[in-house]
Amino acid sequence: MPSDITLGQSPIWNRSVLPGESRRDWATRFFEAAATTHRLFRREGGGLIHIGPNGPKILLDHQSFYGVAHSVVEVQQVKSIGNDEKDVSALLGPLEVSVLFESSAQALLPTLRSVVHDPVVVPGATGNRAIEPGYDPESRLYYYRTPLSVEIKPREGVEHLKACFSAVPFAEEGFRNNLIGWLLGAVYYDHLMDSPFLVVDGNQQGVGKTSCVHAAGRIVTGGQVQAVSGRGSEFEKQLSTNFLDPSPAARIFFLDNITTSQGRSFDSSALASLLTQGTSKRVRILGHSRAVTASGTLFAASLNDAKLSQDLSDRSLPVRLYRDVNCPQHPYC
Repeated sequence: MPSDITLGQSPIWNRSVLPGESRRDWATRFFEAAATTHRLFRREGGGLIHIGPNGPKILLDHQSFYGVAHSVVEVQQVKSIGNDEKDVSALLGPLEVSVLFESSAQALLPTLRSVVHDPVVVPGATGNRAIEPGYDPESRLYYYRTPLSVEIKPREGVEHLKACFSAVPFAEEGFRNNLIGWLLGAVYYDHLMDSPFLVVDGNQQGVGKTSCVHAAGRIVTGGQVQAVSGRGSEFEKQLSTNFLDPSPAARIFFLDNITTSQGRSFDSSALASLLTQGTSKRVRILGHSRAVTASGTLFAASLNDAKLSQDLSDRSLPVRLYRDVNCPQHPYC
């Protein structure tokens, strides 16, 4: 059964090296205890991630692991008091934390593919199912819900989505279906699927391209989607920054108002490569040798009298808007 973050007392772990115990055995005891809490995980792309009351935290170095190590397990040691021995609370030293952080015994931790902030649908042995709050061992997803979160219950059908976008001037019904398909794909988690590139175009400015993507992003993440640059190194820099950001809104990369000139097409080899990596994306942190991964990442764009390269077009899900006379959307999506 999935386990939520509101667990009881942390397991007790003796920091002393027991008689006949190697450092490997010592670290194994730590990670065996930590694995029972479902608060410390081994990331699918490498490294550790901690799920605490304030949300998920990626642990990239010894310093970030230091405080987490003491919160996951209750560190104790045996202390002699007169003729008696007593278990007392203790703190790990920097060297001990370093040994644990570098230990191969991390393999004992459950693997975490991704943290999601809303329920997602995953395939199961008896059919599709929505995961419960906490860690789901079968899909290796963690549905993080704070104590103040409102429980989200999946509803049947797409009537609510149709009503939400009822005033958006889709050029054809098929384009509306593409948008709804992209939204449904965002909550149906299949790690073997590639993420399509949602591209919203229109016959004039102000027809609602940007607002359409923002509405879709708010439905998926619950927050405001931030625009990113699609140009060269700036795009790669924002990629790695967002991959390190555990907030739901960082899940969507929105390239807003793409323009091209002199008949050229917009192209990005980095974006084209990411679109074929399945739901788990991996990028290198600029200026560092290490890489970070993120799962469930989605890409969207709005075009302003522009076109895409062949590589991006082949990976795109088009949504075209058309209106003869420009006017406000009512009701607004």
